[in-house]
Amino acid sequence: MQALMPKIACRDGAEFYLYQYDQALHILHGEGIVDKREREIWEWAEPRLTRAIKYLVERICMEASTARPVLEAGEPAFAAELALICAESMVDLAHESELVHSVFPVDCVVRIFTSGPPDFNIAIEGAHAGYDRVFSDRVIRDRESRKQFVGFPQFDNHTATHQDYLDAAFSHSFGMSYGEFIAAIIAVIDGCLPAPNYFPTLFVDRRGVINELAKSGRDRPAIERAIDGFSISAESLIAEGRMVWKPKQENRAYRRGFYVFPHENGPHLAFSRAMARENLCQLVNWVCYKRLPVEWETAATRRALDNLARAGSKWFEDTVCRNLNTLGVVGRRVRRTVGSPQRLLRIPVPVGEIDFLGYHSHQKLLVLVESKMVMTGLEARYWRDDIDEFVLRRGSYAERFRRKIAWVVENRDAISAVFGLGPVVGVGAAMLTLYPCIARAFIPDFPCVSLTEFMLDYECKSGWPYPLACARSDRIGVARLL
Repeated sequence: MQALMPKIACRDGAEFYLYQYDQALHILHGEGIVDKREREIWEWAEPRLTRAIKYLVERICMEASTARPVLEAGEPAFAAELALICAESMVDLAHESELVHSVFPVDCVVRIFTSGPPDFNIAIEGAHAGYDRVFSDRVIRDRESRKQFVGFPQFDNHTATHQDYLDAAFSHSFGMSYGEFIAAIIAVIDGCLPAPNYFPTLFVDRRGVINELAKSGRDRPAIERAIDGFSISAESLIAEGRMVWKPKQENRAYRRGFYVFPHENGPHLAFSRAMARENLCQLVNWVCYKRLPVEWETAATRRALDNLARAGSKWFEDTVCRNLNTLGVVGRRVRRTVGSPQRLLRIPVPVGEIDFLGYHSHQKLLVLVESKMVMTGLEARYWRDDIDEFVLRRGSYAERFRRKIAWVVENRDAISAVFGLGPVVGVGAAMLTLYPCIARAFIPDFPCVSLTEFMLDYECKSGWPYPLACARSDRIGVARLL
């Protein structure tokens, strides 16, 4: 692909690919594709195509000049198409490589075909065969029904809610609130117009944009900081060493949507309206998980992020509790003790707080739920983080939840008694997340599903949808009444 860059590294090349991105989003998630097989093909190709376009424009941004390349007739189209094929292959290989090294090292098989042109295939077999289809189906099922159970607006993507926690810190640090930062970006995305007789994407003078926003009377340096926190420049890409196989890099078109390009009249911002809106959603979403653009970070904003994250966790726990209550499950968060002042059970320190402990009187079931409001990505590097956090590391979420399960199972009769119930059939235990998490494939002894998946599964079964929890050998201790 490097050999092709001099032929496409210009404004024309960037705007062509940004226009292709806009066109791809017209069939977002296969919407409107009637044929099932064609829709599945698009669902597989869509994320690879969109990531490839983003990476290509990043590379063009790194190498662009104000001069247009001199090419022969037909050469631009051929170079553009070949570069996109190369970028898609790079994106696919980066993802597959990460799967091999970080997620499924034992179950990955590489086959090299010697007949015909050199070719190979990377497949996940064994216990995790078909994981990609399973996970994709989970994501789609969750996305289509989440609003029904989680409600709208969601805490983690609602700017107005975030402002309650961040506005004061931003105003103190920059002289402009968090809400005004986001509003400035939206004004650029929605307010700029494409050049006539050109691609219907945006290529606008950065200085002119700042001047127009400054007419509101807001502080110019603060406006520049807001725009810079959503921009990608050649300098930042080069300084960080942008690589397609490093999805966690700060300077990439994921939570940033403006590409800074050279121009004889000064730096310009190039962007696709659809991509910019999508990336702004990611920026807002990740703020709830304590991720801000580095340009927006100060001691004050980091403290505010901590408060926002705690509020988000509390919101999700309340949302889980509300949904469980609609199923007839009565319970709440408990810490240190369970029961009423007249009948108390002490919770051992190794067990810790329990996000939800309750009962379903009709099913004679104790219900134990752990709520985890965590953000997960769709790239394998993020999946590895999820697996480490949920399963592999010492003190993982799964390890801690198993202690809670063991204690409740061992003490189910005593817990049932303090709730005023008779003998219970068993214990239903589940770890619930806001979004589907790949960790489910690595946890064999209890379900780790999204809240939406749990509610849909419960509806399908008209009752507790998973195997009941069993006693384990690592006993925590039998509870005694206080």
